[in-house]
Amino acid sequence: MTTVLIVSRTRMNKGVCVGAIIETTRKAIRIHDEHGANLTKEAEYQIGERWEVDVQPAWNRRDNPHVEDTQVLSPKRINDIGMQGLVSFIKSKCNIIKGTIYELFSGTLVSVNYGLSTMYINGQNVPDHSVAFWIADKDLVKREETFKDQKKIFYVYDSSKKIRYVGFQQAIDVIPQGTIIRMSLANWWDTNGTTEKRCYLQLSGWYL
Repeated sequence: MTTVLIVSRTRMNKGVCVGAIIETTRKAIRIHDEHGANLTKEAEYQIGERWEVDVQPAWNRRDNPHVEDTQVLSPKRINDIGMQGLVSFIKSKCNIIKGTIYELFSGTLVSVNYGLSTMYINGQNVPDHSVAFWIADKDLVKREETFKDQKKIFYVYDSSKKIRYVGFQQAIDVIPQGTIIRMSLANWWDTNGTTEKRCYLQLSGWYL
């Protein structure tokens, strides 16, 4: 059995995505159920909790960079270390990217060079991971946009890059410079085959 620490809980079109860290190896994983399926909204895992689980690579793991997909069997909750304990663990045990947002994912992020744009990776340069901790070098400012009557939340970096927020934490107006943030890459996506496939940058949550 393996002890994991839950570090994120984010929204998906169907269900939730739960991120964790294996405590002994510091390896990042994305929890699937015992059949390799995505978790439902009823999944019990909450940020800051420690669970004892049996882990194995998901049989249906997605293409790179999503190497973290992991099937979890026989989960048993141990305790909850809270936000303070979680921050202490990340600072002392995990790799944290520092510098500009372009340092994330081995420098593979690209975007258009005009206007307020999103960031993504494409098939020309694929990193070997899809989640990362980052210490923001600038404030990130909340922005709301409406698509087809659905409100979506973004955070704007350096007045030019917007990042979709997919977490469950209550959105705050400004994520201050120096905050530890969990970033992730979405599934490969194209516009019905008319554009290149991309994994867009997402903001999963922050640790204050």
